[in-house]
Amino acid sequence: MSTEALQPQIETARKQLAEKGMKVIKLEGKAAEKYLDKAYSSAWDALKASGSHYYDELRAAYYRR
Repeated sequence: MSTEALQPQIETARKQLAEKGMKVIKLEGKAAEKYLDKAYSSAWDALKASGSHYYDELRAAYYRR
């Protein structure tokens, strides 16, 4: 199923959450940059801490930040 096909369900869920008080927060500028840096690095940090023998190869192949 494509993302496009799921849009009606996604919109319904968003409306339900908004009705229950959820608010969307959009980070911008330095705050967004800091958040993304932490999000990207935390997954790589966890992989490295796991002792994976493929950490260096995977990071070189997939990390673009």
